Amino acid sequence: MKGGTLKADSSFCLHLYNEFWYGLHRTRRNLMKLLVINMPADVQTWLVEAQHGPIVDEVDIFTALDSLRRESESTRYDALLECFTHEDAARATQSARLVRRTHSALPLIGIASCARDPTKRATFLESGGDDLLFFPLHREELLATIGACVRRAYGHNTSMVHFAGDDGFVDLHTRRVMVKGRPVCLTSHEYAIVEVLALSMGRAVGREKMLQHVYRRVDFQVDTQIVDVYVAKIRKKLRLHESGFEKHLQTNRGFGFALMPTSDSAS
Repeated sequence: MKGGTLKADSSFCLHLYNEFWYGLHRTRRNLMKLLVINMPADVQTWLVEAQHGPIVDEVDIFTALDSLRRESESTRYDALLECFTHEDAARATQSARLVRRTHSALPLIGIASCARDPTKRATFLESGGDDLLFFPLHREELLATIGACVRRAYGHNTSMVHFAGDDGFVDLHTRRVMVKGRPVCLTSHEYAIVEVLALSMGRAVGREKMLQHVYRRVDFQVDTQIVDVYVAKIRKKLRLHESGFEKHLQTNRGFGFALMPTSDSAS
């Protein structure tokens, strides 16, 4: 490695990816779940030890999709990272199309161990990939690309979304809801409900869209009324945490819910 430039070694990809997520979420370990394809076993072991959380390495896109179908609340994945050789342009396109059929929001980042090819990158993007990087790869470029892809996929345009001034806000980076300086204890699904409402602050969000955000796929097979159960639990936790804060989570009859800010809150 010279001058911050990496040569074509797939192990470096996950090394830098882990460095990004570990630095970003160092206060909330076991938070991010990463699904990777065609990564060496020793790199996977290093990631598990460094990130203190599960890193699932699959041999191809089909076994990766099976893992995505089996995911539950405790094993949801936040991004898919796949390495390709210079001969795998067709496979890269296939992966992007397969992922987008059922997982519309899951960030998909490809890394090709070959020289930059604008045509291959354009095809990958048009097929549904979020970005395709080439070697030699610059460290700063890789970290910035991963961060940008994840933010775009989940609407993370800013790190803090306030709904009650400084007394109540959603921290999108640490994935916490803070009230009066203390985090509200939410499950990952409950947090996802608050997050999608925070990203549409002051506007009603339909139940179907909320569930797409929770399960990060378009073909979820649950009754949309489950959203009402999540909302009721969130309201109860907000009320127990600080009475009155549950009123920010309002119902839009016949449509969905909205997180309503106070007049002095910055969205």
